[in-house]
Amino acid sequence: MNELPNRDLLYPHEVQKFLRIGRSTIYKFLDEGTIPGKKIAGLWRIPRAEFVEWFKKQPSSTDLMSA
Repeated sequence: MNELPNRDLLYPHEVQKFLRIGRSTIYKFLDEGTIPGKKIAGLWRIPRAEFVEWFKKQPSSTDLMSA
C-alpha cells in the first residue's frame, strides 16, 4: 500500500492514490463529507491526522465503496 506523505495537510490526489480510488470519487467523498477535508482558498486539503483517524475507523475498503 502507498504511504501518505508526512505533513499536516494532504492533497486530494495523495489520498486518492492511497485509497486506490478514482479522481471523481475522492472529490465526491470530500463534497459529501465522507472523507474529512477543508477548502483552503478554494482548494481541497485533507488534514492528515483527521484522515488517519477516519481511515482507522473504516471496517473495510468495500464499506467505503458503498458510501
